[in-house]
Order: sequence, then structure tokens, then C-alpha cells
Amino acid sequence: MSVYVSISIYLSIYLSIYLSIYLSIYRIYMHIYIDKFKVIQLVTENGPSPGEASRADQVTCLRRWKWRPFNVLSLFADEAERWRNTLGDSHFVVNFREKDGTNNIITSRPNMITNDASRAVPGCNLIIFTVPAFAHEGYFRAIAPYLEPNTVIVGLPSQPGFQFQCCDLLGIGGRTCAIVSFESLPWACRIGTFGREVQVLGPKDTLACAIIMRGCKSLFPILPTIQYIIGKEPKLTLAANYLSINLLADSVVHPPMMYGTWKDWDGQPVAEKPLFYQGLNEFSANLLDKVSTELVNTAQAIQQKYPEMNMKDVIHLFDWYKLNYKESIKDMSNLRMAMKTCTAYDGLVHPMKETPDGKFVPDFHYRYMTEDIPFGMVVFRGIAQLAGVPTPAMDETLIWGQKILGKEFLVDGELKGKDMNMTRAPQRFHFTSLFDLHHLQFPIYLSIYLSIYLSIYLSIYLSISSMARRCPYSYLSIYLSIYLSDSNNGL
Repeated sequence: MSVYVSISIYLSIYLSIYLSIYLSIYRIYMHIYIDKFKVIQLVTENGPSPGEASRADQVTCLRRWKWRPFNVLSLFADEAERWRNTLGDSHFVVNFREKDGTNNIITSRPNMITNDASRAVPGCNLIIFTVPAFAHEGYFRAIAPYLEPNTVIVGLPSQPGFQFQCCDLLGIGGRTCAIVSFESLPWACRIGTFGREVQVLGPKDTLACAIIMRGCKSLFPILPTIQYIIGKEPKLTLAANYLSINLLADSVVHPPMMYGTWKDWDGQPVAEKPLFYQGLNEFSANLLDKVSTELVNTAQAIQQKYPEMNMKDVIHLFDWYKLNYKESIKDMSNLRMAMKTCTAYDGLVHPMKETPDGKFVPDFHYRYMTEDIPFGMVVFRGIAQLAGVPTPAMDETLIWGQKILGKEFLVDGELKGKDMNMTRAPQRFHFTSLFDLHHLQFPIYLSIYLSIYLSIYLSIYLSISSMARRCPYSYLSIYLSIYLSDSNNGL
């Protein structure tokens, strides 16, 4: 009997290890080939964001990228064709306002402007998303079949949940891609002339990002390369981990400010467009303070559960402004005054629609609501829910916001509304615990090791257990090893 048990154990272990390694390698690396170093091409993803630069003209980030070919991919309606026709044989012009008040004129010209991912993506080693978050899903699906191994995917900004959606939609090709997530835009910009000129109002001082390498062996140093592309400012910094970026994104700002300004609106048009940041009222500032505190509490809860996840980058919004706009803020006495006196926000108004009589009503279909709630506040709330942190201020904002949008996310204090599939909350992608979020940051080869370890453990346990019952259930361990190998590499 002891000989039979030993043989059964060894056989189960051997088959489990073999299947774990085989399935993991097959699923992850079956399409990888030895690749020669290629000239880095940049695909700047462009799309609609009504009222500002459609983010199409965020091609300004290419201000120091004149000697490398880069492509522009736009899936929005006929935007690519309109841009090509408008630009003609000319160069794109960036009017960059420096912090000292001087203007720096920069010119650049894309290698191609197209709506065809099969033309834009092949050969590219660096792909930068500059579209609003609601458009990311369409672009992920479009580029997935054409991704090169070891491509770097950049969200500039990523907006919360970018990593979850990227892992879910890019499939096998995405498993060797690095994911770079920036907390916000590097600057505010506005269209001068569509497809020809953009005005950059001023860069931030610093900008944080997180990098998940997964199975990527990048052909270039990632952060220095992106720094070179956007120029000397803002100074790019590396966050301790990807969850930090998801909790300090600036999409925490807009929904509470919209709620604080318009919660008591009587529906009547107003004579002028109210200032957005510089018109910040006391209620909105207090609400922002509370929401920001909830995010800090969430970060602390995550680090308490997993001490190796350094969440020091998740700081209060007031501290964030002091760090990122220290040269632009005139009054640092409190959060409200810091936002009201930030010169980078000079003249920025609430998103409004003009009425036939020349007055204005709030535009609740602007990205401050349609993007920053399902791809911002709901993601924050989802992470906080997994961390077990109460969020009354966030909930108050969400309940008003979902009513204005005609959506349902938060129901009876839980994220189980009928419209959750349009969000990027971790719950949508079947993250059910902090362990799931923690596990995502590790390289894929660690998943293989984990799968092997668990398979060996289960093989021994089930073999001994089955022999004790005189039943041939040891083969169950083999099937479990297949399941573990599959689930550990599903992302």
C-alpha cells in the first residue's frame, strides 16, 4: 500500500508540474518570437471630448519626438479623415505657454493619421492612450489583434480601472505588454484650430505613474523615454504600485464639485458661465476634503492588509495640490483657497450649454460627469468596498451623480446596479477581494510558480486523502492543476 501511495503521489506531482508549465507557457508565450530592435513608433489614440481639445490635439505630447515616426489612430466617426484633410501638407503647431509666461512654438507631423488599427499598430513598441476613459474599450478591442510582443501601453491619463480593463480585453497579446498608468494629464490644453494648432496652458510640476511589467521585456527604458517625449515638465515620478495611481487620480475632483455647485439648481438658465475651480464654494471644498480622506483611509487599509504594498503616494488632495502646483498657487492656507488661487486654472469655467436666449445651463453630459463617475468615482468606491472602508461622502456624490446621468451603480450601499458593466470598477472584472487586486501587480511568471506550488500541495494532499479512502481520486489533483494554471494566468 505504501508503495502504491508513493507512486501515486509522485505521478500526480509530475503530471501537475508538467501541465502547469505547459499550459502557462502555451497560453502566454505561444505567439512570441525573437524580435529585432525596431524604431519606436507612437500611436496616439485620439477621440472625442467635446468642448476641449477632443484630446485629439494631445499629440502635443510629441513635442520632442520629431525624428521618430509616429502614427495617430482615431476611431471616432470621421475624425481621422477630417484631421488629414485639415492638416494637408502642413505641420501641427503647438503653442506651449511656459510657466514664466513666455510662449514656445513647437511643430511636428504624424507619419500617418488613420482609423485603421491594422495600419497604425503593427511595428509599434509604444502606444499612448490620450482618449477619454469611456473610449478605451473600443481602442483596446481594435488594437488587440495587432500588438507586438513587449509593447508598452500607456494611459495618459489612464483613469481608474485602466489596468483592469487592459488585462481583460487585450487577450494573449496583452500578456507580454507593460501597462503604464498616469494619474492625470500632464497639462491643460485647448484647441486653436482643429487638426492644426493647440494651446497648452501650462504643465504640472510633477506627474506620477505606475508600471506593471507583467511578461514584458521592453526594448527601451520606459519612464525616461516617456519623459523625453513630453519634455522636461512635468517631472515624471514612479508610484510605489498601481493601486496608488487608482486612488490618487484627479477624477476625484470633478464630480464632487459638480454636485456641490448644482445640487440645488432650480433648472433656470444662468446669465454667465460660472468659474469652475476659482468659483469653488465652501460646501464643495468640504465634500472634496471628505472624499479625499476616504481615499487615504482606503490606501491605509490596503497597506495594513498587505504591508509590502507601499501606499505612501496616496495623499490628501490638498497635499497633492501643494506638490503639483506649488509654483502656481498664491494662497496655500487651505484646500479651497489653493484651488481658487491656482493660476493654471485661470478662466476655466463649468461645462455649460448655451440656450437660445444666450443664457447657459450645465452640461451634465460633459466628461466631468460621463467619464469621471463610471470611470472614476465608481472605481474608487469599488476598491474601498473590497478594502472594507466606509465612504459616506463618496456615496452622497454617487447617488446624486447616477440620478443626473440616469444610471444605476450604487444600490442599497453596494455596487450592484444594472449599469455596472459600463464602469471599470474591479467588481466588473470579477475581482472579489483585496487578494485579487494585490495579485495583479506581479509578473506572470510568478503566477506559474504559484500554480506549480498549489498543484504540488493539492497533489500530495488529495493523493494521501484518496488512498486513505481507498478511492482513485488522486486524478482530481491533475484537473485542479489545469484549473489553477488557467486561472492564475487568466489576466
